[in-house]
Amino acid sequence: MKKLFLILLFCTTLHAQEGMWPINMLPKPIDLDITKAQKSCLRLSSGGSASFVSAHGLVMTNHHVGSKAIYSLSSEENDLIKNGFYAKTMAEERICPDLYADQLISIQDVTDEVNKTSTSSMTAKERELARQAQIAKITKKAQDETGLQPQMVMLYRGARYHLYLYKRYTDVRLVMAPEMGIAFFGGDKENFEFPRHNLDVCFFRIYENGKPLASENHFCWSKAGAKLAEKIYVLGHPGRTERMLTRAHLAYMKDHTYPYALGYIDSRIATLTQYSQKSAEHARIAASELFSLQNSKKVLSQTLQTLDLENVKPLLGLEEALDTLKQFHREFYHIEVVSNNFSRYFGWAKKLVRAHQERLKPNEERLHEYRSHELAALELDLFSDTPLYPDFEKVKFQASIDTFIALFGNNHPVSKILSAVQIDELFSTTQLGSVDFRKKQYQQLTDDPFITLAKALDPYMRALRDRYEHEFQSLEKECYAKIADTNSYPDATFTLRLSVGEMMGYENIPAYTTFGSLFTHPEAGELPKSWLESEQKLDKSLPFNFISTNDIIGGNSGSPVLNKELEIVGLIFDGNHDSCSWDFAYDATRGRAISVHSQAIIEALKQVYHADELVKELTAG
Repeated sequence: MKKLFLILLFCTTLHAQEGMWPINMLPKPIDLDITKAQKSCLRLSSGGSASFVSAHGLVMTNHHVGSKAIYSLSSEENDLIKNGFYAKTMAEERICPDLYADQLISIQDVTDEVNKTSTSSMTAKERELARQAQIAKITKKAQDETGLQPQMVMLYRGARYHLYLYKRYTDVRLVMAPEMGIAFFGGDKENFEFPRHNLDVCFFRIYENGKPLASENHFCWSKAGAKLAEKIYVLGHPGRTERMLTRAHLAYMKDHTYPYALGYIDSRIATLTQYSQKSAEHARIAASELFSLQNSKKVLSQTLQTLDLENVKPLLGLEEALDTLKQFHREFYHIEVVSNNFSRYFGWAKKLVRAHQERLKPNEERLHEYRSHELAALELDLFSDTPLYPDFEKVKFQASIDTFIALFGNNHPVSKILSAVQIDELFSTTQLGSVDFRKKQYQQLTDDPFITLAKALDPYMRALRDRYEHEFQSLEKECYAKIADTNSYPDATFTLRLSVGEMMGYENIPAYTTFGSLFTHPEAGELPKSWLESEQKLDKSLPFNFISTNDIIGGNSGSPVLNKELEIVGLIFDGNHDSCSWDFAYDATRGRAISVHSQAIIEALKQVYHADELVKELTAG
């Protein structure tokens, strides 16, 4: 791989195709209907991007973005992940109990308002507390006045603050999903590779007041799809990039942050793999979470390999904060950050305990996820009635305890609490599996063994979070704010961004695959039955997947790929191995975004799934 040189400050003249540009900070010239583009895009609570693709609330995203919702609608008798799903009529569309979509309505720069109560005579911790109090006031006022969902977005790692207002849709229903065997054809072996042959797409519909949403702003379908050398645009929500980081910060991530995360992921994969081997039903139950972990491991491992600390400038002041972080970061990660994943029961208990404590405080003094504008999302998670598998949760919880004690020893105060837990008794007596019980606990906490445990652990978790936010994060923000180049695009923040690129191969890798190359793939015989039976009907010359130079990152999954007329020409679903370096710097020498071609989607819907009504809706114009 070409050596990656990371730089601290961006020069003002950027590579023509570099940049994840906020929708309110676009470089010139961008000759697009930005208002329509903005309101046609969506951000999903499952962690990906999506878009309106019809006037009747039809939404397109990736199968892997929608997989949690699809999994929640599955059962041992009807595994929708494996078998796929298609609602021939709106009456057959399935309500997704824990999925919502946010549509961006407006953005406002509120930097001065956020900072106005912070003074130079304060300590960094005091200034951060003052900023957080201001953010709470601003977001509450915005929600009260507009009824929209506010989000305060920090840009340039603390130099700017923008207030984003979203319209939230909570009635989301599954319309169509292909089988996992074609959505993720090639499996983990071909993940982050190209050539690829994935129909990584699914469709939902948004309802409002019990009826399909009238989505005036939506993207129409291109007949031709993406073409070589044509300028194409990606509009989506890239999750997080680290392109501003200094040498010391990158070194810290390389030596600490990534190893902590990879160690946790490895232990979790081992637990879930062992559980999966017990039976076909065990494998189905664990499949969604296991897939997510394996994907995360591959991303982190590849990203770690791209870290090169040459020519990255230092940032005085940050090194001291990083030295402080070393003292408690591993504990913070394993006690506070990933403890929600010990089991769903413990995650609920932790949130219920904190909700009870935080709601007693003034809004501006609460932890940010318990402020008034975030409570609706918290309640949606707490009161979800998605399938629950107690034996699976017990296995995960036991493994989490074992892992923690192995890392920190028997004498750690948290280890002493965890080692005293009687797992069988805990799971046999808890009532947190009941939605009604969780609703009662949300109003008034009573006795439950998981809640008792969460109360015992909460002081340790809170203390570590407080240290992280006030001994490290507050200094980090102020250090980076001093050096930010606000004339360039900011690091990704899981907010709407535009990137510009073109369909382009590299070296001896062609720019696209076809239906023909799918059926000559060495593992074509493993395709779902529906595809094997439809082979002769498919136009083998049509493009299937393609690569482009669009600047993307995790979170862009499900982003529409558009031509200059804002017509759908493709659907982002991945990047190749070399694009993993884009966490730190964009380089189009070999890095590529990977998309499903729009023609492939229509051809598959017609010939394989006989989804004529869906095709008609997509191509109605």
